[in-house]
Amino acid sequence: MRANLPNPDYFVGKTLPGRDEVQIIELKDSGNDGHLFRAHSKSLGSDVACKIIPRSNLQHAPDGSEIWRAEVHKADLLRSNTVVKFIDVRDWKDDTAKIDCVALISEFVEGICLRKFITAYPEEITVSFIRHWLGTMLNLFNEMKVRGVPHGEAAGRAQFFGASASTKGCV
Repeated sequence: MRANLPNPDYFVGKTLPGRDEVQIIELKDSGNDGHLFRAHSKSLGSDVACKIIPRSNLQHAPDGSEIWRAEVHKADLLRSNTVVKFIDVRDWKDDTAKIDCVALISEFVEGICLRKFITAYPEEITVSFIRHWLGTMLNLFNEMKVRGVPHGEAAGRAQFFGASASTKGCV
């Protein structure tokens, strides 16, 4: 799907449509589905994460309804501190630049994703680390079960949660 990604330079320095107080500051990473930016919210007085995903990369039902939107809001049903909460979801459309994306605005957590952490710091992957990480994930899945939130592809797609500060921020 990476072929669907717009040039990230288009977004840097721009304000979020409909949220003029949120300005895109810098690209943090790009993945198969979208780009992850650090943005600043004047109204919150802090940085936020802005994941911009082409609409063509999002899951739709055969009738065209937006299945992905319900997945995004599942994170907000959970109370776990390992779940990144969403602040807003906005459309970003610019016909002139051929941009048709969705911007997911969430809490900003500095760190690297688990895959990159393991590659960069293999000596840190101890039995204690694995037990802690698995415990965190199992507690999260248990909370999802108790609250009736099906996990679907959430873990594999890193759409809305991380297990620790070192795993958040993955695209």
